[in-house]
Parts: sequence; C-alpha cells; structure tokens
Amino acid sequence: MAKSAAQQAAIAIAMKKAGKKPKSAKKGMKFNPKYTRGSADVGERKRLMQEISDIYKKHRGTKAQRKKKGFPPAIAARLKKLMARRDKI
Repeated sequence: MAKSAAQQAAIAIAMKKAGKKPKSAKKGMKFNPKYTRGSADVGERKRLMQEISDIYKKHRGTKAQRKKKGFPPAIAARLKKLMARRDKI
C-alpha cells in the first residue's frame, strides 16, 4: 500500500506531536562530542566510527580470544584503513 509524500509527512508530524518516533527512523549511536569536535566533516566521521564499532561488535569474541588470536587478517586490514580515514577527517 503506497502512500503519497503528503500522507507520509502528515503521519510523521502526527507521530512527532504524540511523542513517538517514526518507524523508518534509523537508530544511530550517540557519540560523545569530544570525538567529533574539530572535525571537518562530522557526519562522515560518525559514519566511520559507526562502521568501526559494528566490526568490533561482530568480531569481538571474548577478551581472552582477542588476546590470543586478534582479528582475522582481512578484518584487521579493513579496521586499519577505516581508522586511518577517520583520523584524517
């Protein structure tokens, strides 16, 4: 059931007035402003931080496992590249 843009906007406004979040709103992580302050592109930096965080969550394992074997080589390389991009911004 496709709704027009006006209908969707009206529904979103009604939900906002009722204090509810729209269903389509993606729940993002809240980053402490000290990690984004002074960045040339705050949105891009937050996106990179989110991606790095997701990789850690997916491949973390236990602390003992990380100390023993670390990340797989491809994952470690990806993290290193993402962190370098994040630090440049």
